[in-house]
Amino acid sequence: MDRIRLREILTRYFDAGELRTLCFDLGVDYDSLPGEGKASKARELVAYLERHSRLPELVEMGKQQRPDVPWVDTPEAAREAPFSPQSASPESLRAEIESLRRQLAEEEQNLLLIEERKSQYVMDVEVPLQVVKQEQAQRKKIADLRARLAELETAATGGRPPVPADASRDSLRAQLEMAEKTLFVYERQAAGYTTLTIPAPLAVNLEEQREKVTRLRAQLAALED
Repeated sequence: MDRIRLREILTRYFDAGELRTLCFDLGVDYDSLPGEGKASKARELVAYLERHSRLPELVEMGKQQRPDVPWVDTPEAAREAPFSPQSASPESLRAEIESLRRQLAEEEQNLLLIEERKSQYVMDVEVPLQVVKQEQAQRKKIADLRARLAELETAATGGRPPVPADASRDSLRAQLEMAEKTLFVYERQAAGYTTLTIPAPLAVNLEEQREKVTRLRAQLAALED
């Protein structure tokens, strides 16, 4: 479901009062949504519902309030040109980039939580299949978000490399914090073994995690210079 299309619909066809009513019907606190103004509220509402897998509810509720609007699954909507970074206004492009950065930070945090769960198991074969699938799906989601964000940032800077934003620093700090926690878990597990008796998978995980912490610290230091 095209969240960009949904955001554009809410901004174009709903006034502030109607958007507030829509939030009420969906059980979302309009005033707690970040940003000021209808466009920002619409963007954050779509982002919130997407994170909670509730976009279909938004479409159904929206159809009830505004049945005349060409929603995403109608022929009218299908005939409209898709969102293009090249044709979008600078303001719209910046808003979309900020929304993607927030989503990426949240999804990276979710991945770190999954990795922390995995670290509770000494052997890779002990990790539940569901956790493995969650990690794979989460990595794909993050890769898609990064690719989309890179596309929009390139368009916003006219093809020049984007300047790292505060969101990038926040994301790295969160990754480093979780990576250090995971490393602590591995080191605590390894403390019960000697160099000769430590299980090979645990030794590999420990070494990889140490390298990850070192890499993240270097990346964060480079951004903060």
